[in-house]
Amino acid sequence: MTNLVRVPVIAGKNGSLDNAEEVVAVENEIIVRWDNGTIISKTTGSPGLEQELAVGLLATMGVSVLSHGVTVEHQSDRTIVTVERSTARDIIKKEADMTIGLSQITEGLALLRSKQDLLKKTGCAHGGLLMEIDTRAHVFAEDIRRHNALSKVVGLALTRDVSISRAALFFTGRLTSEIVERAGRAGIHIICSMAVATEAAIQGARDAKMTLVGSGPDNLWIYNMGTITIVP
Repeated sequence: MTNLVRVPVIAGKNGSLDNAEEVVAVENEIIVRWDNGTIISKTTGSPGLEQELAVGLLATMGVSVLSHGVTVEHQSDRTIVTVERSTARDIIKKEADMTIGLSQITEGLALLRSKQDLLKKTGCAHGGLLMEIDTRAHVFAEDIRRHNALSKVVGLALTRDVSISRAALFFTGRLTSEIVERAGRAGIHIICSMAVATEAAIQGARDAKMTLVGSGPDNLWIYNMGTITIVP
């Protein structure tokens, strides 16, 4: 299923109106549910990586599930993802005491931006990249919704054996308290965003001993140092 499509538009340029085509992002209804029918999440998002979305979504809720217990059904107007509840377990957060250099943060943010194909083509996508600090092994995902981008990249890490507890999350969305809480429940210790943080997110990072970094065109802002220490 494609995640972009061409649509007819009327383009206004230099004082004239002309018929044209524009590439836009596809938005699909996605329902994630337990196998007893109880709905976990009902949202919309970019088609693709629905299994990883479900695995990652539950991880951001503090629940671990097995990927082979997740089935995906594409219907004409929506996608239904069903999760076997018998595979669910509480996540035990692994501790991490590591250092990351400023240059690696800059490198990770640049790599994230370079991989955002949907954003480049439509201007309509958030992205997330989880990169192991010591090995540089990484996974990437993007979606029209920032929460889905987070869930998908977490799900990819869990199903591709990228260690979340030893990885930095590079993210395009602003750092709200909800994003920090979700990332923390999944076991992430450091978030580096292309955007800024809210006061509640900073306090949440302090409470959870998470390292939180925001950025602008020419600056990085370290809001909190947690168990991952940033060095020059």
